[in-house]
Amino acid sequence: MVTRIKWANWRHQHFQQQAVRLHIKLRLADLQSGGIEISEGKICERAAMRRLLKPGEFYLGDRNYGADHSLFAQLDEIGCGYVLRLRNESTWEVIENHPLRPAAVAGGIALDTLVRLGGKGAGGIRRIIILRRPEMKEDLILVTSSASSEMKNWRNS
Repeated sequence: MVTRIKWANWRHQHFQQQAVRLHIKLRLADLQSGGIEISEGKICERAAMRRLLKPGEFYLGDRNYGADHSLFAQLDEIGCGYVLRLRNESTWEVIENHPLRPAAVAGGIALDTLVRLGGKGAGGIRRIIILRRPEMKEDLILVTSSASSEMKNWRNS
């Protein structure tokens, strides 16, 4: 079927390849669709996400979404909450470490900190949480919109 869709051209690698992507927003409260978009296979998931954003919604995303730091500012500006995974090669400057409660440490939280994310502050001031467990091959680095009053003060300075 995809081979018949002319707009689905994706790439040429010894022959013409075609693909489509289905971008679906899922409302966790009732497991219903919150929006659907069909695009060419070469369209980035972050671009599709940006078109589907709505104020007051909460977004979860894996490393691909955490790769574009400008997305965090856009989510903040629109008024969306989020927890997105950062790539392990992400860079940051620590501004403030938050003390960890024993329950958080027992749950695998290794770090909860306020950072200036990205080179030359490209990602702005963000809160990251690092989850570390013995069964995981690498740390899970999360950036979140969950902000303390200190974070709001940093944004305004």
